Amino acid sequence: MPKSVRTPFMQSLAHCKDLTLYKHIVKDVFANIHSSLNPSYSTEIALLNMVKTLTIQDIESAKALAAALDPSYLIRDSTFWNKNHTPRLLKNITVIALGTSLIDTIWDSNKIKQPEIFKVLQSIKSSLAPTHVCVSAPSKRVMKLAEFHEEELLFGKIKYLWKTWNLESLTIHGAWFCDVKNLPSNIKTIKVFFSDCPGSSKGEKHCSRCIDYLQYIVDCIMDMHVNIGEVRPELRGTRLELFNIPHFLAEWINLNAFSGFKIDSEESTVAIDIHGEEKSIRDGFVRSSDCYINNFKVLSKGEVAPCICCGKKI
Repeated sequence: MPKSVRTPFMQSLAHCKDLTLYKHIVKDVFANIHSSLNPSYSTEIALLNMVKTLTIQDIESAKALAAALDPSYLIRDSTFWNKNHTPRLLKNITVIALGTSLIDTIWDSNKIKQPEIFKVLQSIKSSLAPTHVCVSAPSKRVMKLAEFHEEELLFGKIKYLWKTWNLESLTIHGAWFCDVKNLPSNIKTIKVFFSDCPGSSKGEKHCSRCIDYLQYIVDCIMDMHVNIGEVRPELRGTRLELFNIPHFLAEWINLNAFSGFKIDSEESTVAIDIHGEEKSIRDGFVRSSDCYINNFKVLSKGEVAPCICCGKKI
């Protein structure tokens, strides 16, 4: 980045406390951080340490960030990644937003064929400690029940990034986390902004894809193995807010509707637990009613406030 451009860029960084990384500028952003003899070295490190909100738009930015945080990240082993390390830059990050291009790359990645991508995530994970994270909507849309597991695989990969972070909130746009095992431990608030269904613009009242998707959501929330019908233990201390569930008005999704969706999908009012005993699904819902009522909120599109990480509403 030429000095004539770089100086205003660094000055703007000092005022806004936000840093957006994308492939066309990221190498210039971190150009001097390993050059301690450069006259602007101390100033640039100080400015980067003033950043509060970091947006990582693409994999090129993520790689450059990983190298800036730890130049040796590619040769680190798993023992190193199991620990958190105090960085010398970006020390005060509280918010990280992951851009669509980065999410798409992670979606298509393979840990065996592309181990570098996972080392990138682990480098960022062990060096930064945000309290709020948001995941931008992937370009892909799962359109039928058989494809829902692809979103589960996506979040199974992203967890390499956040599994040791002590997050206050996680916001997900246009996707579903699918499995509580993919969530950060002790997460306080999860917000999920669902994308509009393509059928909504055509005036379709319901579509099988969205009904299946809602049942899939219920399956992720409800324990159907030990305490039949109750909220899964991993979510009992978490506030879960679901925005813009396609085709369904917020006022329709109440406690009875949730239990009804599950009973319909099971085609039975009872289920067998891991001990082989038959248990009532609705009784489990009643036992967890306080948690369902107080911790889970379904809100309409009009009630959506801008995401605190990326500013988007959906």
